[in-house]
Amino acid sequence: MLMELLHLIVGLVAIHVIAALAAWSVPNASVSIWWVSWVVTVIVILASIRSIAAAHRRDKDGAAAHRNRQRDER
Repeated sequence: MLMELLHLIVGLVAIHVIAALAAWSVPNASVSIWWVSWVVTVIVILASIRSIAAAHRRDKDGAAAHRNRQRDER
């Protein structure tokens, strides 16, 4: 799950760095650029919810299996 969160954070940082550079280079369109960047941010977050939830489930199932193996070994 940590990797999925890291991918999300890197993606969000990239969105905002690109938006900042674009707003700086085209100051007349900076308001539109920032609006688009926030819309893309929301879309990226919504798109990554499913993969983060799946990774969380895999991690939880793996931890439960590991605990069961340890209990069986005793």
